[in-house]
This record gives sequence, C-alpha cells and structure tokens, in this order.
Amino acid sequence: MATRAGRGDLRHARHRSRRWGSMSRLRRSIVRVLVALMIVFTLGNLACALAPNYELLMAARVVTSLAHGTFFGVGAVVATGLVPQDRKASAISIMFTGLTVATLLGVPAGAWLGLEYGWRATFWAVTAIGVFATVIIATLVPAYCSMVRSFS
Repeated sequence: MATRAGRGDLRHARHRSRRWGSMSRLRRSIVRVLVALMIVFTLGNLACALAPNYELLMAARVVTSLAHGTFFGVGAVVATGLVPQDRKASAISIMFTGLTVATLLGVPAGAWLGLEYGWRATFWAVTAIGVFATVIIATLVPAYCSMVRSFS
C-alpha cells in the first residue's frame, strides 16, 4: 500500500512539474504577444508619420487601432496573472487608469504638438513612446512574471 501511494505522489509531482512548465511557456508566449502588439502599434504610428497620402494614413491608423485594442485585452490577462486572486480587479483598474490618464494628457499634448510642429510630429512622438514602452514591456514583464512565479 505504501508503494502505491508513493508512486501516486511521484506521478502527481511529475504532472505538477509539467503543468508549471507549460504555465511558464504560456506566460512567455503572452509576453511575446504583448511585445508583438506593441511593435505593430509602434510601426503603425511610424507609418502614419511617414504616410505620403490620406489613404495610407487611414490604413495605418486602422492597423494601429487593431493592435491597440488587442493589446488591452491581452494586457488585462497579464495584469490579472501578476497579482493574487483578491487583487485582480485592482490590477485591471490600475491598467485602465493608465489608459484614462494617457487619454487625458495625451490628447491635449498631441494637439499642441500638431499645432506647433505639424501633424506628423504627434505621430513621431507616439512612435517614440511606443519604442520606449516596447522596451519596458520586453525587459520588465518577463522578469516580473518569473518573480511572481517564484513566490507562488
């Protein structure tokens, strides 16, 4: 009887190890998706800044908007995965507070940039912010995911 329980425990430990391995791969792939979406967003804004005509500007805006919307869906999943169960709602609210603040500050700043330096300057500024945000996500989110995993 003791050997049967021992084997069961060993099987359970192997299963748990495989599960955590796949969770780690899942976290890494979600971070890759976030980085890829930020790259699409950034390149879309770069295409807007360089657009030679209105049609290409609008096409680039559509691509950028699709990446932006998808980013917040995936970002909500990542935000809830980084915190304990009782803090998941707070994580999502903080993430969307960032979106609200960016809108409240970014729209007037973008309008000012456009008026002072031309409409392309706004897209260049958003492109620079996108590059910065991509680097931050690529470096800090994987490190934070592994830190969270080590504590769980």
